[in-house]
Amino acid sequence: MVSGVYEGTLNPARNSISGKWSQNQDTVALEFKRSDEVLELRRPQNPTKPYPYKEEAVSFANENGTATLAGR
Repeated sequence: MVSGVYEGTLNPARNSISGKWSQNQDTVALEFKRSDEVLELRRPQNPTKPYPYKEEAVSFANENGTATLAGR
């Protein structure tokens, strides 16, 4: 459960909100601005080459030979 509060003021142009986020005993200034810029998604779960680790194709056959598990 988040026990926080944001109190802000919408500017006359209605394109930003300036305020403060408070949670527990901490308070921080926080400003939201409207933008038409499309943000680039950063998804570390979809890495690009060169990877920071070794990549190797592997496969394992089960004991009776009816199925093979393969991956990279």
